[in-house]
Amino acid sequence: MLTKHDVGPPAQFNLFFSHVQAGIEQECRAHRISLMFASAEVDESNHPIEWPRMIEDNHIDGLILIGIHLTEGACHELQDKLGRLIVLVDSYAPGAPFDSVLIDNLGGAAQAVNHLIDCGHRHIGLIGSNPTSPPDILERREGYCRALAARGITQTYIEDGLMRREEGYAALQRLLRRAPQVTAIFVTNDDTAIGVMHAAHDMGLRVPDDLSVVGFDDIDLAGEIRPALTTVHVHKVWLGRLGVRRLLERAQMPDQPTLSITVATHLVERGSTARARSLDFG
Repeated sequence: MLTKHDVGPPAQFNLFFSHVQAGIEQECRAHRISLMFASAEVDESNHPIEWPRMIEDNHIDGLILIGIHLTEGACHELQDKLGRLIVLVDSYAPGAPFDSVLIDNLGGAAQAVNHLIDCGHRHIGLIGSNPTSPPDILERREGYCRALAARGITQTYIEDGLMRREEGYAALQRLLRRAPQVTAIFVTNDDTAIGVMHAAHDMGLRVPDDLSVVGFDDIDLAGEIRPALTTVHVHKVWLGRLGVRRLLERAQMPDQPTLSITVATHLVERGSTARARSLDFG
């Protein structure tokens, strides 16, 4: 198993991918598979910078990649070493013949935005993405735009930034300075959403009375902060378990077609969202 290690604070790995890792470990134990774990350093777009020794020395029989966006050159390099015994879990390798287990990012983002619209919000911002974000985050960004358009809302409020708590804090300040009419925010992951909520508090705004916030991932902290965070739940443990199952199936039937599994999400409503104030209907 190979997961990413961000250049900078690895908060997203600790809060999200540890659950995916737990699912992989559970399934490996069930099938009596020996598991080796390593991290790969990645850039801000989740492209690998350097492979760990276990890949370079070719000491593994199969590989599960978590949270990594492979370039064409990296795909060829891995395929030369392992053939098709590679499964992508929340990872992307456009054009490569690798099986994958992915999150329904488009659907999850639509659930989040539709919830805010159903609460009466019309001025809804997006924080936690930029044009060079990894593919999963770009899908959440696209889901935000599509959901608004499908409900007849043409105005978007996108504040570009990275997926980090401190980035969410600064992004909300920038967004509300230029668009004070915004009454709700969809954030592309929970850790960044927590930064947004801290910024709202320091700006004298009450969540959810003055600003509704929805995150994505449903990390443990989402239910522990106050108010608890409304968020899109991702079946993180099942991502890992399905990745192992797919790798075993590929090893047993190497000539079967490439398969992509998309795991559905669902919205968990908590205390960070509320009905919009009447002034939001103008």
